[in-house]
Amino acid sequence: MEIKCTKSDGWGKVVRDPCKICEGSGIVEKEFDIEIELAKGMKNGTIIRQSSYGHANECSGEPEDLLIEVEVQEDDN
Repeated sequence: MEIKCTKSDGWGKVVRDPCKICEGSGIVEKEFDIEIELAKGMKNGTIIRQSSYGHANECSGEPEDLLIEVEVQEDDN
């Protein structure tokens, strides 16, 4: 039976002097605004992909794609 190493959390490395900003994770959170164009007539459940705006990949640290699911609300007018 194989189990994940609890010392390295399965990464095979132990950070001895972690960064004070990322605490040794190599990843920090950042908030930002993006503009998304919505086409007239979009349907509920439509998925919009924004390349490189998602969470960081666990292995490479590169940002993944952000997936946005459209939810259409009825206009009261």
